[in-house]
Amino acid sequence: MIDYYELKVAMKALGFDVPKPELLQILREHGTPGPGQQAQPGKEPSRLYVSLEAFTSIMTQKILERPTG
Repeated sequence: MIDYYELKVAMKALGFDVPKPELLQILREHGTPGPGQQAQPGKEPSRLYVSLEAFTSIMTQKILERPTG
């Protein structure tokens, strides 16, 4: 599971300097509560986690959409 800060660092390491609102949107769309936590509507997005599978899918799409040249 990847939290907000790990997501930001990992994306930056892959060449994507993503603004905070976009990171929070990714967490809203793909995030899940951490281990042992219950899903809560309206939960703070920065407290959600992205699975490795979701991260791989998100980054694959971002890399494919990146302009070449």
